[in-house]
Amino acid sequence: MKTVITGMLTLLIVVLILVSTVIANDKIISNVIIDGGWGKSISQFGRDYSGKTMFEYELSLFVANNEIYILDSMNNRIQIFDNNGNYKLAIILSTIWEKNGLTFDFTIHNDSIYLLAGIPPNYSENGIIDIWKYSIEGEFIKSFGKNFISTKSEDYSHLLSDSKSGHLYVAASGKKVLAINEQDKLVGSIIKAQKGEIVNFVGISPSGNPIVTVTKSAGKIAHTMVIDKESNKVIITVNGRYSMTDDKGKFMSISTLIASKRERKPMLTRIEVFDSVTQKKEVVELTGDIRVSRNGKEKVYRLTEDYFEASRMGVDGAIYHMLALNDGVVVRKITLK
Repeated sequence: MKTVITGMLTLLIVVLILVSTVIANDKIISNVIIDGGWGKSISQFGRDYSGKTMFEYELSLFVANNEIYILDSMNNRIQIFDNNGNYKLAIILSTIWEKNGLTFDFTIHNDSIYLLAGIPPNYSENGIIDIWKYSIEGEFIKSFGKNFISTKSEDYSHLLSDSKSGHLYVAASGKKVLAINEQDKLVGSIIKAQKGEIVNFVGISPSGNPIVTVTKSAGKIAHTMVIDKESNKVIITVNGRYSMTDDKGKFMSISTLIASKRERKPMLTRIEVFDSVTQKKEVVELTGDIRVSRNGKEKVYRLTEDYFEASRMGVDGAIYHMLALNDGVVVRKITLK
């Protein structure tokens, strides 16, 4: 398999508008559409310094119907933006994280909100043992996830939904991926790990099929599979770890190198694209700290050791990439040419 690495991108066009910076060349267009500091105001994000959480915050990203949803757990809300990053409204959750439990990954499905929850004193990702259902207005409806796993030895990670099959999908302890129907009943496992394997549920394809990664040999061997939502049969398998596909044979992953590997150099975000039709792989890099112009003043977002990132593909084919840093939270809309 031939790998083509483009190297560092040369900035050809830099357009500064009120809250956005656009980087473009012949490979990629990257546009900062959301940037916010830590706080409680509109377009800000909550942070807690009690030591209960891993990063002092808990955020999750969901993209659907040309809207961007960001779970802002510390402020007990979900903020909604349009696909250009303009703030629309916030859904205030009726639960309070310090009292009821910390919410993690989430999805919106059949006019309801589903969230993974860590019940006190479990405020880390290793203690997510329940699924909570809310109305679209944010009112708590019920808890129902404890019955689907062994809460003493298993926990949840990564929850997404598919409107076409009507199923919720959730991963459990790297052992299996579960399907849950529209009545919130367990359908069963769509895939189970074999001996020596770790199975992770990483995304949903545009046509509604689950995307799963399987890792073997202590992480040294990995492949990505798309599973048919109706039959649970594998549609396609490719080598490597990918979290997105365009249903045309292209698989994508996006990751930002940790600060220690950069040795104080500017931020580097790497997008890997594998074309399963041509069997070619390409790596596109976004280099440089993220700079945003607001009313004539520039704010710089720099990478530190502790950060969080998440990405989702929208119906427009763009990658929405969220980074939570010491300086605040940014979402970039990335379009590959």
